[in-house]
Amino acid sequence: MDVAKEADDLLPSIDLLFGYNVKGSNRDFGNSDTMPYAAVDFKTTIPAQIEREHALPAIADEKIALAEAILEDEAENYTYGKITLNDYITAVNTRYKSL
Repeated sequence: MDVAKEADDLLPSIDLLFGYNVKGSNRDFGNSDTMPYAAVDFKTTIPAQIEREHALPAIADEKIALAEAILEDEAENYTYGKITLNDYITAVNTRYKSL
């Protein structure tokens, strides 16, 4: 339910309010002030979404750079026999998944 609420919070929402206000003095509403009202409340998180989308390419570039650094270290470790071939293949696959 939390995931559905958070997903719903990302979308813009509109609240429409309609009402009728009656004010009078004591128990006498004969000389009351009446006032109908309507209101619209619009909420959106579009600027936050734009900022997040703008940051994604930088995050992807950083992820690729880290995967390349790990692959480089794992290649050296494999050369010295410190890791198995499966560990090296995992590092290679991680590097190319991040593209």
